[in-house]
Amino acid sequence: MEESSIIYGAYMITSVKSNMDIETIHQWLARESYWAKNIPFEIVRTALNIHIR
Repeated sequence: MEESSIIYGAYMITSVKSNMDIETIHQWLARESYWAKNIPFEIVRTALNIHIR
């Protein structure tokens, strides 16, 4: 998969792992999403490590 990033308003959509803030991603998933409420940080980190190279 080719790495890419785009800015959409105040958001960055990226496939570049070094541009991802894993703590922010985890906080949003764990606190704001209904499908991943209270997901442990380790699961998010592991998933990103497996799927984003």
